[in-house]
Amino acid sequence: MRDQKTTELDLSPAHWLWLPGQRTLPNTLVVFRRALEVHGTVRQAAGLIFADSRYLLKVNGQRVQWGPAPADPRWPEVDPVDLAPFLKPGLNEITVEVLWFGHGDGTYVPSNPGFIFKLDLEDQKGRWELVSDSDWRMAVDRSLRPGGHAQFALRALQEKRDLRIKNLEWMEPAILDIPPDKPTICGPTYPGGPQCLSTSGKFLRPRLIPLMREELTEDCKLTASGRVVWKRSPGDWFDFRIKDALTCIPEETNDPIVEAATEGNGAYLTFTLPEIMVGWPEVEVVAPEGTVIEMIYQESHDPVKGPWLDTMHYCWSRFVCADGMNSLSPFDYYSMRFLQLHIHENAGPVRVMGVRFRRRSYPFAQVPSIRCSEAALQRLFEANLNSLRNSIQECNTDAIGRERQQYSGDCGYQQHPVRLLFGETGHGARYLRTWADGQSVEGYFMDCWPGVDRLVRLGQRLLGITPWGPILDHGIGFVFDCYNHWMETGQDQPVRDLLPQLIRFGRFLSGLRDGDGLVPAEHERLGLPSVWMDHEAYTSMEGVKVDNLNDARSQTQRRKTGSFNLYAASMFRHALVPLCLRFGETAVAAEFQELGDDLELAVRKRFWSGQHGLFIDNLPWAQEEKVLHCSDRTLAMGVLFNLLDEGQSQRAADLLESGSDGTIHVGWSYIVNAVWRHRALIHASRIEKVLGLLRHQWGMFRSIEEGNAIPEHWNFSSDSRDLWSHCAVAPLVDLVEGVAGITPIQPGYETLCLRPQPGDIANTQLVVHIPQGPVHVSIDQGEIHYAFSSVVRWQLNDKGNQSEGNGRSLSIKRDT
Repeated sequence: MRDQKTTELDLSPAHWLWLPGQRTLPNTLVVFRRALEVHGTVRQAAGLIFADSRYLLKVNGQRVQWGPAPADPRWPEVDPVDLAPFLKPGLNEITVEVLWFGHGDGTYVPSNPGFIFKLDLEDQKGRWELVSDSDWRMAVDRSLRPGGHAQFALRALQEKRDLRIKNLEWMEPAILDIPPDKPTICGPTYPGGPQCLSTSGKFLRPRLIPLMREELTEDCKLTASGRVVWKRSPGDWFDFRIKDALTCIPEETNDPIVEAATEGNGAYLTFTLPEIMVGWPEVEVVAPEGTVIEMIYQESHDPVKGPWLDTMHYCWSRFVCADGMNSLSPFDYYSMRFLQLHIHENAGPVRVMGVRFRRRSYPFAQVPSIRCSEAALQRLFEANLNSLRNSIQECNTDAIGRERQQYSGDCGYQQHPVRLLFGETGHGARYLRTWADGQSVEGYFMDCWPGVDRLVRLGQRLLGITPWGPILDHGIGFVFDCYNHWMETGQDQPVRDLLPQLIRFGRFLSGLRDGDGLVPAEHERLGLPSVWMDHEAYTSMEGVKVDNLNDARSQTQRRKTGSFNLYAASMFRHALVPLCLRFGETAVAAEFQELGDDLELAVRKRFWSGQHGLFIDNLPWAQEEKVLHCSDRTLAMGVLFNLLDEGQSQRAADLLESGSDGTIHVGWSYIVNAVWRHRALIHASRIEKVLGLLRHQWGMFRSIEEGNAIPEHWNFSSDSRDLWSHCAVAPLVDLVEGVAGITPIQPGYETLCLRPQPGDIANTQLVVHIPQGPVHVSIDQGEIHYAFSSVVRWQLNDKGNQSEGNGRSLSIKRDT
């Protein structure tokens, strides 16, 4: 990644364009167009484009690209564009549909509207330039009514399109008073938009990663159909979710034709994709004028529960058809496997001519290569890769079927398989840059940046209506993310650029300590930030008597104190200190080493049980709670960060393997954080347990069989708010770090550790990508073979007596 100075863009002589009005309503769709005459063959047509909030670029009616990437509005990324494949000799038309959200979104921090474009062309007449200026024309596309509401708190657009409205009133655009090297946040203020107090330090960046790939699939099959009897207006259900609004009556059909509706009646058609995907459904229908088609998107569905697709997080769009052929596709993308069309208000028959899906995915340079002869494990690995493809959009995404926000913490783990199985490092570098953009002046990080959620939560925290503020343990996770990126890529620049911010965060944490030397975990004692750690690992309340739910939450939250402070101590000593030393901050490294030692000592004073040789999460309150509780997270950190001696580490591994033992109750993290348990078991040479968990717990998920994806929670159901494609990556981490046993000893794998633990896994081959090139790993009949692309320095085992060497290949017996 380049330094900040060289990433500033100036799009001169292009101008920022928008409406020639005094305000813009939320969810306003503006179309810009420009005629372009090409003389003969196009030799070059490359340029740059940006719009706030989202744009769809077309040439001669053909879709070209959708963007831009979510980014901090102070430093948005300008997309490259290449129109050469789309231009023809003679007259061409460029159209750009620009949607201004107005509302905040999980992928969008509110800014001001605007559009800018610059294209360098070369044809048989010579070289010339096309830029956004007063020669363009614009119109408000009122098929999407301006001023529309948000879908829900973290999705800005609830799309309702009236395709009967086709006439666009073209006019000359306004040229905004924004320099072509500044973002729209520096421009005129609109109701709902921010007011920029200073343009200093704000600039346009080039896009840091490739454009997303869009691929069409025709494999979208009609799997169910029937009639709908509306007891109330359909709007009562779709807009307000009023109960008992309808009854569905299944009727089998192989031909997607819906007859004319009678009063109070409609029809539905359900289409199914081969797996859960992210993107846009595209539907071609012939319908009478005024026909209403509600398009519902959903990841899971069980027809036994009924034919209706409950709208997961209100994921639906409404289209009112013009007479004849209609092309229906939402403006924004969705995560889905099932598409249901609800058709009503049709005066005559409606024929669905075709349904296909435009899949959106990151253009990874490498296709992951994993082959396991054990069919169940192979299915698990493939499902994990598919979930990862869904989650890795431009951002390090959590909950692609819900808010699509970029978190660190439990979502940062995704970058390990992205780097090591997909061979991709640029995405991780952008994640570090964009997530760090959201650091507050106090020093904590806005943990789902760039998204609006934490900005909203700050106000809610001040009013006392939410326990959640910026999550401090995600900031700790982010420091580890920076360290892991450095170790696995050897890239100094991304981390060096962020080191001052990491140091500021470390000192902010230090300033939160109480008189006992610990950072409190209770929300009411932290101010605006909060401590999360996990949904489930600390919540078991066996034997605990509380008067109300708030007391239960408070007791659960205080259990995180020791665990959180061990996490912070480990961050200082195992991530921040090495980074400070790498970049010459020796005095700061000494400061943080001492701070990490002090935090561990403070935790030992309150949470260490000499009797059990373990850190106990609720030790200070054990008599009151009448139970000893320890989370898998706390046990794992003891093993992984050398906080326990050999005997204590084995005791912790026993609990991680078997669970509660009658003396200590163990709380299990939710799926994404299960990577802690798995890594600790691998570290303790308990690969048989890890493989057992993959076979008998992970491999049994219905979401694998039904959607080729990993779910969000251990217990989940279809037709609910439960996500069936989420970002857990423990199986892939197990495969690389456990079975293949590949980890870096020095940054960029200058020396790598080989500690394979194949256990009883069947014949398996995989490719692990390190900076020196791909490593081909083969496990066959008791032997593990490594084939390196170049001479690689390796070290067998990571503790005890070590064997060292280098070369292009190495074979190890299973029992070595």
